[in-house]
Amino acid sequence: MAQFPNEKLILASASPRRRDLLEEIQIDFEIIPAHIWEGRLDGEACEKLAMRLACEKATEIAKRHTNRWVLGADTIVTLPGNPERILGKPESDDEAVSMLLDLSGKEHWVQTGVALVKWSGETGEAKTIVWVEKSRVVFRDLT
Repeated sequence: MAQFPNEKLILASASPRRRDLLEEIQIDFEIIPAHIWEGRLDGEACEKLAMRLACEKATEIAKRHTNRWVLGADTIVTLPGNPERILGKPESDDEAVSMLLDLSGKEHWVQTGVALVKWSGETGEAKTIVWVEKSRVVFRDLT
């Protein structure tokens, strides 16, 4: 199994998909889910929201596990409009079906903020790398 620079990475997420991705590329890691407020700030762009949440998740865990790299991520799915409509995680089967019907035959965006944070126990400062990946998705018509 590959090492993340010679140490075990911490994944600040309980997401099965994120776990699968790290296992697929053979990164040595452990899971310690972050617990943060995931609300949107007034006027916050979706791209900024994804990056902020990823950074806050990684930072929360990194402060408790100093001198370790922590990976945080957050994915935002949006439908175009003014303002953009954010699709959250469905809370029921009915809500999931409703979301799929909303996406049917339409374009939407998937934006994933990613943050790597390593908090120094000696200086109390963090090394932080943050970026966002954006994908335009066209959903086929569900009939």
